[in-house]
Amino acid sequence: MAREQVQCHGRAAGEPDAVWSVARDFCGLWHPAIASIAAEQSCKGAPIRAFRVQGEDTLYREQLTFFSDSDRSLAYRHLQGIAGIESYDARLTVSAADDGGSIITWTAMVQGPAARIAAVCGGTKNIFNSGIVALSKMTAAPQTQVPLPAPAEIT
Repeated sequence: MAREQVQCHGRAAGEPDAVWSVARDFCGLWHPAIASIAAEQSCKGAPIRAFRVQGEDTLYREQLTFFSDSDRSLAYRHLQGIAGIESYDARLTVSAADDGGSIITWTAMVQGPAARIAAVCGGTKNIFNSGIVALSKMTAAPQTQVPLPAPAEIT
């Protein structure tokens, strides 16, 4: 079995709490690739999201394994949908950028047959990057409108 890590980073103009207020919704319909999503629970009460992506009939299921509002971070494990993968564990974190705004970090550790893992990691990278772009757009800092001076009177 091969093991590979996917790591994607992006910036958002919005403050970390604003970005996290969207990203923290594990069963929310905020990612542009998701066509439909439903919240479920494991037999032990852990949150599970069941979703389909745009243009596919496959049902994907992921279980929340870690959640922290204070760290602005969540982690999850893939349960169903990606064929031929031994394990898939991911983490999404939002932190403050030194110069304002936010840094969004999304990582996954994927384990499976070498012949399959490259395709899965490539798809994962695309999904993570499109999610980071969506979070950035949804939480962009509002533009401050500077009032124009009154027209000068011509005499």
